[in-house]
Amino acid sequence: MGIKFPRINGYITCPFVEGQVFLLYNANIRNILGGDLVKRRIIALFTAFFVLFSTTAFGAKKDLKESYSRTLRIGLKNMMTTSLNVTFNGNYRAGSDVVTSGTSFILSQSNGKILFNNIEYSEITFVPDSLASTITLQYGAKKYNFLGSIIFKALADGNILPINLVDIETYLKGVVGFEMSNSYPLEALKSQAVAARNYALANIDKHSSEGYDLSDGTSDQVYRGYNSAYGNVIRAVEETKGMILVYNDSLVSGFYSASNGGYVESSKNAWGTDIPYLQVREDSFDVTKWSSGDKNYTTVDIDTKLKSKGLLTEEDRFIRLNIDTIQRNESTRVGSIEIVYADLNGVECIKNITKEKARTFLSFASSLYDVTYDATIDTYTFSGMGNGHGIGLSQIGAKNRANSGQKYDEILSFYYAGSELKRVADVIEGFSISKYEAYVGDTVNFTAKASTANTLYKYTVGVNGQVVYTRDYTNDSNASYKVDRAGYFTVNLYIKDVNSSKEYDEHKTVNFSAISLLEISGINVLNEKVEVNKPVTVNVEINGGASAGVQYSFEAEKDHIIFHLGTADVPTFTFTPQLVGEYTLYVSIKDKASAKTYDDMTEMKIMVNAEGKPSTTPVTTVKFSITRNLTTGVTGNDVKALQEALKTLGYFNYSSITNYYGAVTASAVSAFQKKSGLYANGSVDSKTAAAINSALIVKSENVNQTPAPPPPAAVTPVFTISRTLKKGVSGNDVKQLQEALKALGYFNYQSFTTYFGDATVYAVTGIQKKSGLATNGIVDSKTATAINSALVAKAGTVSQTPTTPPVTAPAFTTTRTLKIGMSGTDVKQLQEALKKLGVFTYSSITNYFGTVTQTSVKAFQKANGMSQTGVVDAAVVKKINEKLK
Repeated sequence: MGIKFPRINGYITCPFVEGQVFLLYNANIRNILGGDLVKRRIIALFTAFFVLFSTTAFGAKKDLKESYSRTLRIGLKNMMTTSLNVTFNGNYRAGSDVVTSGTSFILSQSNGKILFNNIEYSEITFVPDSLASTITLQYGAKKYNFLGSIIFKALADGNILPINLVDIETYLKGVVGFEMSNSYPLEALKSQAVAARNYALANIDKHSSEGYDLSDGTSDQVYRGYNSAYGNVIRAVEETKGMILVYNDSLVSGFYSASNGGYVESSKNAWGTDIPYLQVREDSFDVTKWSSGDKNYTTVDIDTKLKSKGLLTEEDRFIRLNIDTIQRNESTRVGSIEIVYADLNGVECIKNITKEKARTFLSFASSLYDVTYDATIDTYTFSGMGNGHGIGLSQIGAKNRANSGQKYDEILSFYYAGSELKRVADVIEGFSISKYEAYVGDTVNFTAKASTANTLYKYTVGVNGQVVYTRDYTNDSNASYKVDRAGYFTVNLYIKDVNSSKEYDEHKTVNFSAISLLEISGINVLNEKVEVNKPVTVNVEINGGASAGVQYSFEAEKDHIIFHLGTADVPTFTFTPQLVGEYTLYVSIKDKASAKTYDDMTEMKIMVNAEGKPSTTPVTTVKFSITRNLTTGVTGNDVKALQEALKTLGYFNYSSITNYYGAVTASAVSAFQKKSGLYANGSVDSKTAAAINSALIVKSENVNQTPAPPPPAAVTPVFTISRTLKKGVSGNDVKQLQEALKALGYFNYQSFTTYFGDATVYAVTGIQKKSGLATNGIVDSKTATAINSALVAKAGTVSQTPTTPPVTAPAFTTTRTLKIGMSGTDVKQLQEALKKLGVFTYSSITNYFGTVTQTSVKAFQKANGMSQTGVVDAAVVKKINEKLK
């Protein structure tokens, strides 16, 4: 960059003064880190410097956020040529044409135009389909990759100028690695990124008359596109995204040099303009000698150099340097040095060399030097420190400061005294989700926070590569998603400023996994014979569940006595029955990651026979099973077995059985799943296979039963209403409602009343759920019709004029406090009462006060504002009876 500085691992540029045009040649400057030899020749004009200096150094204010959000146009003059090799790494579009990834061709001019697909263009733009796509440009030994779009422009001189369109952060990833080595410490690279960002913002319209904003060469900042190998550079840019330096709210001029030699120079000493944040400071972290060593010049050498730079005419003759009159600045740099020469007439004259020219008049690396003269050999020796003008950031100083533990903000604070960091980008400061492992049916909440207030937020949720949810841009930073399937989910957050024209300003991703709810798919007795006093082994089959594991709980009941069989972490358990007769086995399962008391529960009957008697235990006979999931397109004997099973159940109606899973089979599976209340996806997993097997067993048992009697004749409707019935109302129609619900098996209260209480609500919701109606506990015309239809279907089982049984005493009494571990008739009555009130949901009534009963009591206590002890005392008994009325 023209107002930038010579640097050890690069080239020399400098702002020139006094209207002179100088040619600097920095030969064989060695990169201190990498040992590269770099030669660069730079020509810069004072006028260009002064325009830039006046717009930045004097604190002219810009709309920094607007400038930051702009797409930069980078003129790739380093790649400007008459014939350019172009390769596309990703799909691109040029107008209506699509260029596929891997395409490579040579662009050249024809008749003053660029020829592409046999069409001539003054300029042509290639736009990527993906933000990750790159275009490779190759010109001779130069080969670089560029993100973003590229315009190829035909110039009048026969050259083609590529112009790269990128955002400022992408631009910096191609700058910082060429201003500092990627091997520099991260904090040094971050300080360089901020300085380079400041420069870009200050000079965004510098070359607008030429059709671009900044060039890729030394007149601005060297830019060489995107190199994924520069990991430290990329990280430095991303971690300082949008960070700039300001002084009194004005953009800081981000001057920097390779090395200051131990003293930061002031802008006043170098250029005559006093900038408050660019003052002389001693820098102990950059005591660096000239990398090329001392310079030795004879009188003749100096005469030749001064004439080549236009400081002496051809008629002049250099005589000597007035070493004794050298004046130094506070930084100990040479502020002025006198040249003594003889003019055309032989008259001795003096020319005073000041400010930056004290460095450039003999092409020194810096003006921080000492001079000695050896008259015996007529030689001046210059011994110096540093590299560049020494103003602002020192790259070597930043490196050493970072190695000592300083952060990039501390480094910048030293080199730009009194400045402060300010963020102009909209960045994501926080992004989290409510759970990283969820169940199907759970709601996952997303929370985000951006750095500025004028931010729009967008969310997408994807699973298995498919987007399943999108919440487009709003100012609401939060969103939620109800999980409807199992899988590994990716949540994407996009933010952008309300005025941004970009697709997004920043993007972050988090992931969560979703699992199916834990459920029991089957329970089987593994014994061929079940006999008293002999171990019985039972196996539980499950679906779903988290990775934390499953806890199994087992109980058995016989003659209303509960036998606790314990808990286990494995699905197979063994117990030894000590009585002959029918047992009811209760199995509950709990995901160890679940907060519930249990996640699923089931029961089965087991007939225990006397020793030596034939077994009558209903051991499950597997009629259909699978060892893999079956879906459309698969073949095999298991597909044939599936078709045979579905044909037996009346779902597969194809003319023949095959071993191919086609559309007919999938349709039959879907019909069965829908009838069985399963997810109708047409594929057979273990849950669908278990349901098919259960249906086959039921059908097999029904074949041997006595045929059902013919349906009764239609009866006259037995239940009607003239008003909507709901909780709190009373009357004879409420009593008729209770009688009808009792006949249908829903109303289990010990007597009929005329009051619509909790027990009646519970009964109404039961038939509403059975009938597929809204379970609101209110009897409107739809619910009344459903009740009447059920009574008609019952065909005379319910008397049209029910006999009203006598009213009895309160439903639940006990003479003791009931708690976990107790058993008896009063426990059974408690469970019946709680079931009527809708809080006891176990599949059967027992006389044992277990964990299910305790949970039900706590639920009742919570609903009624009582202390959730799970213990039934006199207060709880009273409240239960109040609610049963």
